[in-house]
Amino acid sequence: MKDLVKCFLAPAALLAALALPTGAARAEDQATASITVVVPADADVFFDGQPTIQKGPERLFLSPPLPVGKKLHYDVLARWKEGGQTVEKTKRIEVSGGATVRVDFLTAETKPEPKTAGVAVGKSVGAPGRLIQRVGGPMGVWQPVPDKGPVYAEDTLIGLIGSEVETPDGTTRFRLLKYFNSPLPVLEPAVTIHQSTDYDLDLTLERGFVEIWNNKPQGSACVQIQARGEKWEAILDGKDSRMLVELYSCWPKGEPFKKEPGPKDVPLAQMTFLVLKGQAALKHNGKQLAMSAPPGPALIEWDSATGMDDSPRALETLPDWVLPPKDDKDKEFQKKIDETVGQFAAEIQAKSLDGAIDEFLASDDVLHRRLAVIALAATDQLKRLAAALKETDKPDVWDNAVLALRHWIGRAPGQDQILYQHMIDNKVFTPREADTVMQLLHDFGDDDLARPVTYEMLINLLGSDKLFIRGLAYWHLERMVPEGKAFGYSPFGPDAERQAAIKKWKELIPTGKLPPEPKEPGK
Repeated sequence: MKDLVKCFLAPAALLAALALPTGAARAEDQATASITVVVPADADVFFDGQPTIQKGPERLFLSPPLPVGKKLHYDVLARWKEGGQTVEKTKRIEVSGGATVRVDFLTAETKPEPKTAGVAVGKSVGAPGRLIQRVGGPMGVWQPVPDKGPVYAEDTLIGLIGSEVETPDGTTRFRLLKYFNSPLPVLEPAVTIHQSTDYDLDLTLERGFVEIWNNKPQGSACVQIQARGEKWEAILDGKDSRMLVELYSCWPKGEPFKKEPGPKDVPLAQMTFLVLKGQAALKHNGKQLAMSAPPGPALIEWDSATGMDDSPRALETLPDWVLPPKDDKDKEFQKKIDETVGQFAAEIQAKSLDGAIDEFLASDDVLHRRLAVIALAATDQLKRLAAALKETDKPDVWDNAVLALRHWIGRAPGQDQILYQHMIDNKVFTPREADTVMQLLHDFGDDDLARPVTYEMLINLLGSDKLFIRGLAYWHLERMVPEGKAFGYSPFGPDAERQAAIKKWKELIPTGKLPPEPKEPGK
């Protein structure tokens, strides 16, 4: 597998930045509007006079929560250079909570985003309660798919272990799963299916695992897989031929946060294609590769930095990470996971997704709480996640929330800027504080670690009056210099104890110096 630069998990104190404001309206009364703006790539865009930071020819903006059903307006101004002259256009758009709007400054009129949701492109054939669907497009409502119920075009699907979808004609199936022990720290799987007359199945893999197979009595199944602006065509040759596809995305080590990112300032994505059974052909950018299950050329990879491997890798057997556990301890753990997922699915059916999450967050079972936290982030309920963190006394809830939030930030371009703007808009941080938090959410590179000023900055931030900032600083320090753990610093401790520990940190790493070499065991 290609070497993927490491991503890190930030301390959970950051989640305090996502707390619900006092007196906020009920979630069912408000929803975010999705606004796509089409402009020249170098144009400046303003909403009601406020500048935005995105660049590119097509930009997606998410409003704060707006009342559902109540019509409001934004004045959108676009400004760019054309033939040496400044062009400035303003369009008034109508929005409401949950609306999807498209405003095109390159044509004469504003047109609504085409709606394809509501067209059934498959049905759930897996275990009941295992498939969650966001009905109504990007700003829709998350609902469980009924047993044998339809799934719709352009509606994101998230699957628990055991979720399975079949195309209307029954010729192609896919399974959403987080069952395999991948070397990459994927969490939940998510896909969007598209209506197509050219393929047996056309889907966008947003993150995680999907297993696709040919269910035709005879002949090949042709599947288009889209991800991160790229397209692949998988031709599964013969009944029950199967391919596993995995997508993982994260911020590279040493990549700083940028308020105004360029086209290349995006999380690094990696995809793996593995033939599990039978034979397949994989087409990408005009090149077709023949693949087959082990023993054979079974695995090929792509990443957003270097592109596709030249040829598939031959494997004698399937890798261990896709096989059932062999160790008794691993078997018992997997059994516990299966039971937990089954209980969660039953709660979804008996109550609702939100009801199941609430039940599991309050559970005494660690796996229950972990699943609830992942579900909150997977369904973009960051404010609910923050509210849960404010009320919990369980350290594992905080730790898992950090994992889920880091996963959320790195899963697609633009997520970083959304979080940054969210923190400012909710007035939890000043712009300068928000910038500090975002920089600390990104990992330091090797060059940074070779500079004394990096450690000096982090030690100084241990004294911040902001819990989330000093917590993030300590998260880095204790990993860079494990010896400092003995100083007893806690971001949550009394000020006097923190100051005493900071003094010891400064003695260990004086200004202008690098940390001492780690001591060998026993010396």
